[in-house]
Amino acid sequence: MGSEKESYLIVDINSHQTKAVFIERTGDGYGVEGTSETPTTVDPPELDVTIGVEKAVRGLGQKLGRELWVSGKPSGAHRLLCSSSTSGGIYMNVAGLIRNISTESAQRAALGAGALLQDVFSYNDPQPRF
Repeated sequence: MGSEKESYLIVDINSHQTKAVFIERTGDGYGVEGTSETPTTVDPPELDVTIGVEKAVRGLGQKLGRELWVSGKPSGAHRLLCSSSTSGGIYMNVAGLIRNISTESAQRAALGAGALLQDVFSYNDPQPRF
C-alpha cells in the first residue's frame, strides 16, 4: 500500500441489496468515508453476485472520486472484506489440495456459512484423459 492510508473496502451481499463501505485510517482510528448499495444479483437473470458487487463498488468509487474497481476486479489499493447474509445461501464451489484434508475443511467452512455447494474439487481427484 506504500504511502497510501490503510483502507478497507467491505462488501455485504444479502437477499435484496449488495452494500459497499469504504473505511480508512484517520489518525488514531478509522472513519467511514462512504457507502453505496445496489440491488443484489443473486437471483435470475444474473445469478452472479459479483455483478452486484462490481456495481456497488463502482458506485462507491464514483461517490468518493476514487477508482476502486479496475479491469474487472477490486483495484488492490485497499483490503477487501466480503460477507454474505443471504437467506438460503450463495451457490459455491470449493477446492482444496487433498480431498481428505483441505478440501473437506473448505467444504465444512462453506456449509457452516450457509453456502449451497455446487461442486467440490481437489488436486488429487481422478483426472479425465482427453
